[in-house]
This record gives sequence, C-alpha cells and structure tokens, in this order.
Amino acid sequence: MELEGTSGDGRASVWVSGNQQPLRVRPGAGAGGGSAAVTEAATFEALKAAYDRSTATMKERMEEAHRRLSLPGLGGMSSLGASSRSRSWASPCCDRRRRD
Repeated sequence: MELEGTSGDGRASVWVSGNQQPLRVRPGAGAGGGSAAVTEAATFEALKAAYDRSTATMKERMEEAHRRLSLPGLGGMSSLGASSRSRSWASPCCDRRRRD
C-alpha cells in the first residue's frame, strides 16, 4: 500500500507505506525555483500529510476489523453470553472499569 501526502502549495509529494516507511519523494512544479528553506518546508509538510493519511487509514482498518470480528472488550462479548465482570482473562492493567 502506498499513501501520498502533498504540501499545500504542491511543491512536494511524499509516499509512505502502510507501516509509515517513506517510499519516495517527488518535488512538484516550482520546487526548484524556491530557496532551500521553502523546499524543505514543503517536503516536511508533504511527509506529515502522508504520515497523517497513513495513520488514519490504519485506524479505520483496525476499527473495521474489530467491528467484523466482535473482539472481546469492544462490544462483542454480549453475543457470547459472557459478562464483563466474569472475564478471568482480563489483565488488571487493561481493565478500564472504575475501581472503588
């Protein structure tokens, strides 16, 4: 999977993998006419946009997988007949119930 991020002014584009590894960088039209600082800022902006897109995509996919699988602790336990209080497998550090 390749996800593209582009700077707001179109001076740079960056592609990252689903694991957020940078794959390639492409200067946009007009990138060569600017100073090094302008090119650097555009490239950084494009990298951040690609990272944000990758993070959002992976979050959406994980949420969809959780919905499809009805994983325990995410709302799917009621269909299995188990209550949240009878989860002997739950780790105390992961239990979000309020302790009195």
